[in-house]
This record gives sequence, C-alpha cells and structure tokens, in this order.
Amino acid sequence: MKVTRPMVIAFYIIIGLTALILAATRIANGLYLNALVGVVIGGFCAYRLFVILRSG
Repeated sequence: MKVTRPMVIAFYIIIGLTALILAATRIANGLYLNALVGVVIGGFCAYRLFVILRSG
C-alpha cells in the first residue's frame, strides 16, 4: 500500500491533537513536567504539517 500525502497529513493531525489533549489533561491534574512531553510532540506535529502544506 502506497503512503499518500493526505494519509501523512491525517496521521500528523491525529497524533498532534491527541498529544495536545493529553497534555491539557495532565496540566489540569498538575503534572506539568509530564505535560511538556505532549506539548513537544504536538509542536513537532504542527511543524511537520506546516512543512508539508507549505511545500504544496
């Protein structure tokens, strides 16, 4: 099965949003250092989406 551009975009959106939701939950529970991992993963996914969408 060939990996197409929309599949990659969907992957980064799903992983990024999941990481940010988990980070928000951990911040609400007071686990700030643990939430940093989710923020970093979400930021990386946002950066990769920006690069993919900018390249056209």
